Amino acid sequence: MNKTWISLIIILNLFALYTGMLTYEINLQRTNPLIWIFLIDCPIAVILFIASLWKKEFKPIAFMASIKYGIWTLLAYFFYWSFFSGPLLIDDSIFLIIGHLWLISQVLVFGFQKVDDKYLAIVLLFFLSNDLIDYFYLNTLTLPNMDFAFPLLLYNIVTTITLSFFIRKRDWKNFVEN
Repeated sequence: MNKTWISLIIILNLFALYTGMLTYEINLQRTNPLIWIFLIDCPIAVILFIASLWKKEFKPIAFMASIKYGIWTLLAYFFYWSFFSGPLLIDDSIFLIIGHLWLISQVLVFGFQKVDDKYLAIVLLFFLSNDLIDYFYLNTLTLPNMDFAFPLLLYNIVTTITLSFFIRKRDWKNFVEN
């Protein structure tokens, strides 16, 4: 892929990173800065994806973060649609849905290489720690109620473990040459 396309992809992702951080603004103000990295899930996925364009070592964790957080956000929108799509928010909601579909699709296009067990252990520890902090210390985005918290937590844990084994066993060649 030529530099022009890569530059365009990076610009789109930087815009997504900016708008994603705006989504977390209120939560960041009331969260201890030491655990911000566990709060800004989708922006972290975007940062990892951009990093993976330069260093292939970031590809597996970018893949995992983008799939996990992209799908989680789409599920949260589905479960809490009336909360996220009020009359003043419908345009933002549609934009965020498209953005999360982009987050998922770009890592599918760019692929990843399988990882060794040490790297996998670090990735697994990070994502499971993130899940525990999100749900047991309520460090997640503000939701109107916790009716769907357990299914979303279960999704996170199952996805973390499943994707961990997937990236350990598979070598998904790039569809796009570096």
